[in-house]
Amino acid sequence: MFPKIQHQDQDTTINTSQLHNRTHEALIKPEQNKQIRSYLIVCVILMSISSLQFGYNAASLSSFQENVEMVYDKSAFKIYYDLKAQFEEKKAIFIESQRIQNMLLEWKYLGDEKNLEYAERFIADRRRDAEAMGMTMQQVSEIAPRKLEDAKYKLEAVRILLDKLLMVLWGMLNSTFAIGGLIGALIARPIARNSQHKRGMLVHYCVSACGSILIIVAFYFEQRSLYLVPLVLLVSRILFGVQAGMATIIVPSYMREIIPDSMRSSLMIIPSAAFSIGLVMAHLLSFKPILGKEDLWLVVSALSIIPAFIGMVVWRLLPEVPKCKQKSRADMLLQSTPMAVPTKQNDQH
Repeated sequence: MFPKIQHQDQDTTINTSQLHNRTHEALIKPEQNKQIRSYLIVCVILMSISSLQFGYNAASLSSFQENVEMVYDKSAFKIYYDLKAQFEEKKAIFIESQRIQNMLLEWKYLGDEKNLEYAERFIADRRRDAEAMGMTMQQVSEIAPRKLEDAKYKLEAVRILLDKLLMVLWGMLNSTFAIGGLIGALIARPIARNSQHKRGMLVHYCVSACGSILIIVAFYFEQRSLYLVPLVLLVSRILFGVQAGMATIIVPSYMREIIPDSMRSSLMIIPSAAFSIGLVMAHLLSFKPILGKEDLWLVVSALSIIPAFIGMVVWRLLPEVPKCKQKSRADMLLQSTPMAVPTKQNDQH
């Protein structure tokens, strides 16, 4: 990676980066060394915001499986509930017709005109329904119990299948986070290779903020229409995964570039600690006394916009990596140096 130089007095080979670090540390005063250490610690803490987001977004939906399944159930399986409502209506009509038949003689004996008028209207409506089907009321009353039982068993079988499908959809929603992580890692690889870590940090904060905004949109639609909530949740989980994948590549690479060897072992554990803190925060906020209620469960995922906004504000405080500075200086030299145009005389010589 770095060129190696051979000293004349010794036969040992020294890496130029190590020699530069030793010389630089020898020239720095103790007061300046403390300031540099403090600045690097602050930078590592700011970079650990992305690891905090990673842990928080990974666990923000884990406690709300029932809520997510309810949203998918009411939006994607609306046909089932329409059929169930029709079944319940026909069942209520059948039960009411049986009750009227049992009570009709008693109402006639007591002279209850109010109930007799209700019975006449009810029987007239049922007679029209039977005529529309080309049947008599007696035929309808004979086949109605059997049809109701068949419809009941079919609805129960469909409900079992839908419950299994809901579990599959819940697994697919969680797996989209991993798919987004793969996409984010592939995006972050050329960023780390070209030493554009600082720009990559800004990009991945923006991606996380977009995912949080989509969660807020899903919360808006949940109060009015559930049809768009599953799609919005799916896209937001993919964006959160992209942020996580970019964080796993950019943050360690960035820290290796700006942290000296003497401080690397003590500061590299901060992102891991931030990841664990994010997991704990997500689970704590998911408790029902806090934000785990049925009407606030989406707020837990939307709160990820706070660390994303903080990261977008403070990202300018992060330093550029030495490789990026070297490349920018080399580009400036190439632009300022005139290119020699070959001539025929030079070619002959």
